Amino acid sequence: MVKKYVVDGGVYSGKTSAIKELARRGFATVPEAAAIVIEEQLAGNGNLLPWIKREEFDRFLLEKFAK
Repeated sequence: MVKKYVVDGGVYSGKTSAIKELARRGFATVPEAAAIVIEEQLAGNGNLLPWIKREEFDRFLLEKFAK
């Protein structure tokens, strides 16, 4: 059985750094969902960003990634 873990925490608590370090050590990881959306929005000059439209951003994350 494969164990899966969720890394959770507040803004700037080190989630991304922890995930990157786990990947460096050979663990299979997936990027943080919010980081994916932010990167896509910035690359496409979008404005669905948590510091602009927090509620819409949160709703979008839930619809796209919560399954």
